Amino acid sequence: MRSAGVTLRTGCDELGDVASFDDVVVATGVTPRRVNIESTRADRIHPYDAHTHGAKVAVIGAGGIGFDVAEYLVHSADNDFYAQFGVDRTLATRGGLVKPTPPKSERTVTVFQRSKGKFGADLGKTTGWIHRLELKQHNVKMVGSVGSYDRFDDDGLHVTLASGDTMIEPADYVIVCAGQVEHSIADDIAARVGDAATAVHVVGGAGNAKGLDAARAIREAVQVADRI
Repeated sequence: MRSAGVTLRTGCDELGDVASFDDVVVATGVTPRRVNIESTRADRIHPYDAHTHGAKVAVIGAGGIGFDVAEYLVHSADNDFYAQFGVDRTLATRGGLVKPTPPKSERTVTVFQRSKGKFGADLGKTTGWIHRLELKQHNVKMVGSVGSYDRFDDDGLHVTLASGDTMIEPADYVIVCAGQVEHSIADDIAARVGDAATAVHVVGGAGNAKGLDAARAIREAVQVADRI
């Protein structure tokens, strides 16, 4: 950045005199979507970007972030990738394969989703299978067709399914992975710019968090850079 003549300022709480610039690009990304759940343990309902403890964790949302969080929760530094997937590093066996050794996890994790479809249906075509297998090997429980998340208390997470049946899943913590919303300061910047000739551009998740992926965010940023 410095070699390209870019001035980098970090830890800025104030926007400063944005009207002095010809163009302002807002690329402030997204913030986790909140889910309102009645609870006597609200301090244990966390967004996906918070560190979570606990031996029993309920994850709300089975998209890419939900899968990543679930994998993070069950992963252990002692996990042996080769043993887990049955790879013989000595190549002494035919095909270099041996019987897989299931990994062990110190946590019990349950993943919930509202849709009736396949878990991880929107994961990458080339990598989705391994994410699903990883959670299966760690005995992660999957609960679909959720109608509502009713309450979280000392007994656990109370859920009503689309069928009308109810269940209580024991949990010490709940992690919400139910998507994102725009974390944009564009309106604030526009107000500061006022009648100045400064052009304000919003890219990536700051402009539209729905269906966000890195490719779209990068494309929008490059297009803005090209126009500027």
